[in-house]
Amino acid sequence: MNKIVTLQIRNSGEDYEVYLCMSRSIAERIVREWFYEYATDDPTLEELEEYLFTHEVGYFEIEEQEVLCK
Repeated sequence: MNKIVTLQIRNSGEDYEVYLCMSRSIAERIVREWFYEYATDDPTLEELEEYLFTHEVGYFEIEEQEVLCK
């Protein structure tokens, strides 16, 4: 089985966008690009996620999925 990383991301009040990424580092880069104005002091993803959630700015979720490719 192959693995792929899924990223669900949204700004508060908007619909999710879903990205399929080859690695977690790519998904993390997308998160930092989406929320660049809140990541200027280079927070950890956990710190960024907590800030976004508590200030109702947005949300993201990164998961690893197994996929069957033939």
